[in-house]
Amino acid sequence: MTSLPRRARGFTIVELLIVIVVIGILATIAVVAYSGMQQRTRDVKRVSDLNTLADAMILWSNENRTAPTQTGAGWAGTGRGWVFNSGYPDNIETVLQRANLIGSGVRDPTRPTGTGSYMFYACTNDGSKDIYAFFAQLENPDSQPSNDLDRLTAEGCQNLGIRTQYGMNYAKLFTY
Repeated sequence: MTSLPRRARGFTIVELLIVIVVIGILATIAVVAYSGMQQRTRDVKRVSDLNTLADAMILWSNENRTAPTQTGAGWAGTGRGWVFNSGYPDNIETVLQRANLIGSGVRDPTRPTGTGSYMFYACTNDGSKDIYAFFAQLENPDSQPSNDLDRLTAEGCQNLGIRTQYGMNYAKLFTY
């Protein structure tokens, strides 16, 4: 009687498929986590940029002894509108850079210029004080606890179309 040859040891096709499925699931989890981390990183930069812009605008206003909107920059020279837009005669960003109050790179990481980038507006609520704000569109606005957007309405400012027309969902308010 002859014996059959011993079967070589190795993985079965089922075992290989299980390993491939597990690796696929782990890879999917890693990609989703990485994507969320990128969004949070961009949002942190946006918030940091608005804080930098607000601080710089306050310094500019104190040095020039005039309201932040009197920069001569922005839409029609009103000091309002997109922080950087090549269609404006002068940009808010440029005014602050010329005064050595900000450096380069204070721009939205995904939309650095024009529509969709940072905005600057002002409102007079009841005539007693002017309220100024820089705005951004965050990918996850709920992740930032210091959002002043609701305070803008609470202060009595009119709807500037910031939310509806431009989709801005984050604000950094300040007074001068």
